[in-house]
Amino acid sequence: MPTVFTELATEAADWAGYDGFAPDACLINRYEPCGEAHEVKGYDALMRLHEADPSKLLSDKGYDSDDIRRDLIDRGIEPVIPP
Repeated sequence: MPTVFTELATEAADWAGYDGFAPDACLINRYEPCGEAHEVKGYDALMRLHEADPSKLLSDKGYDSDDIRRDLIDRGIEPVIPP
């Protein structure tokens, strides 16, 4: 996970009272006005952004495809994606 995301998640957890929280996953949401966002288009770029593979990828249904699930599993990442 990129350092900037780790720092942001840690600061947010501290602020919320979760001292010592050590994030190992990153949730990214992208919203587009006037229609549905097809976030699958950004999957390859997203997977190049991190410094190490996270243990899980939590996402919305925009990432629900057999190819993405298979790629995550091949990387040792647990997909947490609603059907």
